[in-house]
Amino acid sequence: MSTYLSKININLILVVTFIITTVLFAGCTTKTPEVSNDTSTNVVSDVEDNDVADDAMEIDVADEEDVDAEEISITAEPGESPFDFPTVATTAEAGDYVLTPSRVWLDDAFAEGPDNVTFIFYSATMEEPGDVESKVSSVGTPFTMPNSMIIPLESGQTAEPGDVLLSWWQSGSGMMRAYVVEGGTTESPMVRYLDLDLDNPATNDDGSPIAEREEQLEVNSFHILEGEYAPGSSVAVKNGSEYDHYQVVSEADGKLLVIGFAGRMNVVEKADSVAMPIIPDVAVGDSVMVPLYGSYDPGTVTSIDDAVGRVFVEYEFAGQTEEAGYAYGDVISSADLQ
Repeated sequence: MSTYLSKININLILVVTFIITTVLFAGCTTKTPEVSNDTSTNVVSDVEDNDVADDAMEIDVADEEDVDAEEISITAEPGESPFDFPTVATTAEAGDYVLTPSRVWLDDAFAEGPDNVTFIFYSATMEEPGDVESKVSSVGTPFTMPNSMIIPLESGQTAEPGDVLLSWWQSGSGMMRAYVVEGGTTESPMVRYLDLDLDNPATNDDGSPIAEREEQLEVNSFHILEGEYAPGSSVAVKNGSEYDHYQVVSEADGKLLVIGFAGRMNVVEKADSVAMPIIPDVAVGDSVMVPLYGSYDPGTVTSIDDAVGRVFVEYEFAGQTEEAGYAYGDVISSADLQ
């Protein structure tokens, strides 16, 4: 039980950090810092006409009595990210929807280290695709991001009930996987969001659980998740005697750039990972592995609801028997995760 309690304590801290970051970003009403799109030196400034720091990656904080604001100067090669990951091309075309974090968080990761930054992928529009980095626009603000941190949403896709899609929460915010249900069209499908937990206490206007909300996606705002290691799909990554749960952001040179529990990004070796099946091949009574607080734990399938893309699994946690409905794409047979 002590191992479980340690996992709870560590992950509750990460959850609180993630929630605070999300709320602060979504609710912020102050002026957005100006971000230079110069590919060699990106300067983030709270006000104009401050002295620029002499050395790249150096933060010079003077006494509050002497200065009005703080300026951070960051030097990076074109397409470089704060992660040990290669530069990559993009398949997104001008006008396409994409998913990417805020430029502010990227600059924070350069200055403070990526381990100290929580990332959330939001929708944006591709403005100018480039060889290793591209200009995108979100809420009318253009900024440049490494292609490795941009997930394209291919335009012109169509979907049918039973497909698993990658999009974003279109009445909320943030990257979401979605399961196509009856009621939409092939170009604008009706979906339920798979990354909204069934035990989420939020409710719809009619009082029903938020995870039961059905929404019709915009045309060209999604693509079908299919194949191993597709951006947005889940992977299990070996970590000692356990497996950690991540979503793929990019793949290159035998490495995966991934985002995991509480918005932490990381680079892992593809050889140390197992791709989750998009549509799980399991049956009632099967032994499976499912993500619990960022790592995979064993459980037993109790039921499958193919109408909404959920596998219900019973598992032991902290000495108690629990049951939860897991999204298609997050469940794998125990025999396939050894």
